[in-house]
Amino acid sequence: MSISPESDHPTLPTLVTAGVIFNEGMVLITQRKKGDRFEGKWEFPGGKVEPKEKPKDCLIRELKEELGIEVEVIDIFHALTYQYPWGKMQLIAYLARLTPASREPEAIECEDYRWVPIKDLPEYDFVPADLEIVGRLLKLIAIH
Repeated sequence: MSISPESDHPTLPTLVTAGVIFNEGMVLITQRKKGDRFEGKWEFPGGKVEPKEKPKDCLIRELKEELGIEVEVIDIFHALTYQYPWGKMQLIAYLARLTPASREPEAIECEDYRWVPIKDLPEYDFVPADLEIVGRLLKLIAIH
C-alpha cells in the first residue's frame, strides 16, 4: 500500500479479476480494444470489481458483458499485486468453465478473442500483469 501525495490515507490497489477458462484443451484470451490502455495487447478476460461487488460476481458479470458467455467460477488459480506507473492493481485470476447453456464467445467489448493452447501463449503480447499467469500455466504443462 502506498500513501498518495494528496492525503495521509493509504491508496488502495484497484481490485481486478481475470478468468482462466479452458475448453477442449485450449485457454481463452482476449485482445484489448483500440483506444484502451494497452490497446492490441492480449489478456485473460475480466475486469474491475465494482464497489460492494464480490470478485467472483465481477468475473461472471464482466465475461457476460465482454464476450456474451456464461461461466461457472471454480476456484482461485493465482493472485498477485502489480505496480503500474499509474497505480497498484490487485489481480485475482479464477479458474472457470463455460456453463452448458453458454454459447461461443463473441468480441463485444474486446477487439478479438482466441482459444489458444497453453504452449502457444508466449507468442502473444500480453499486458504486463497477466505475464505471471502465463508463466504459471506454462509451468503446469511442463510438469505434465
